[in-house]
Amino acid sequence: AIQVIARTSPKEAAELTLEHGYVFSGSSLPSDVMEEWIKQDVEAAVNWVYNGPLSEKNSYEWVGALTSNLVHSDPLRAFDLAVTQKIPKNGDFAGMFQIGLEAEVIHQLARQNIDLAIELLPKVREGNTKLSAYEFIGDRCIVRGDSKNVINLGLQLPDSDQAEYFLRIATTWARVDPVGLVEAIKDFPTEEIRSRVVTRLSNNWYRKNFTELQFDALSRYLRFTKHERTEE
Repeated sequence: AIQVIARTSPKEAAELTLEHGYVFSGSSLPSDVMEEWIKQDVEAAVNWVYNGPLSEKNSYEWVGALTSNLVHSDPLRAFDLAVTQKIPKNGDFAGMFQIGLEAEVIHQLARQNIDLAIELLPKVREGNTKLSAYEFIGDRCIVRGDSKNVINLGLQLPDSDQAEYFLRIATTWARVDPVGLVEAIKDFPTEEIRSRVVTRLSNNWYRKNFTELQFDALSRYLRFTKHERTEE
């Protein structure tokens, strides 16, 4: 198995992975290989990714494998490498990858050093990448019971991204800390956002996280949004 080869010869394992096209199948092999290689010789791993046989089409996956493993030992370098990697255009990799790799670095870093992750947020690229990075940190703040930071993060985003941010984090919040969500929803930035969040939480999958009393409290924020009126 390639994972076994990686323990003694990570370069050979990387070349075999590349040769057999595992990178295109959603395989974890690139990450498995990089994990071993970084333990043994991080500079050789970096050199192969940037100066080796990779094509431009392969580089996103392999730089992602490198940075998602490097973040544990050298988070700043992992972030700097990730943020300079070109984001594939829509349609590349069957449309699966449309955000910058730094969002995944932030995702992992939030679990080990959330203060550093927040410090790096201004350097994250705009658009879906930034929205995802904020969501990852917001989710982590929910797990930590830090409602104030969850709200503040959302308010730092452009108005056009705030609704999506609060809709995304609300589903995690409902599962992890429904009481905290009931208490915090009053601080969501607009009436429409509060209403859209409650509408989403009305789905049975999320509603079961709340007692009847808690959901009654949320329902006070329920209004018809422009989007819902259009659908009727």
